[in-house]
Amino acid sequence: RYRILHPVHDAIGLWLTSIVCEIWFAISWILDQFPKWLPIDRETYLDRLSLRYEQEGEPNMLAPVDIFVSTVDPMKEPPLVTGNTLLSILAMDYPVEKISCYLSDDGASMCTFEAMSETAEFARK
Repeated sequence: RYRILHPVHDAIGLWLTSIVCEIWFAISWILDQFPKWLPIDRETYLDRLSLRYEQEGEPNMLAPVDIFVSTVDPMKEPPLVTGNTLLSILAMDYPVEKISCYLSDDGASMCTFEAMSETAEFARK
């Protein structure tokens, strides 16, 4: 309130810019709060999905899905967490021929490579 009632006459442009930015921030903050006040809870009906996309005698009509996992530093992202992520993706209830999982190790860490080799060996069992 003080900023609006006492404008800076020496720098009207900066004063006006700061007022517009504060109003924009207030509006965007309020709009950001709406989903938190009234969250939407959606429920998946797997039986309905099966009826729609899995019909006997026909190929599965589910869309192919490619999942890309990236990692850089094994100190910040432990290889165990990355391996568990990959195993969780591959264990999804989705047709095997329709899902692909890719791992990008931008740090080229030998530790991550060895851990993912062990993870792949474990997944084959």
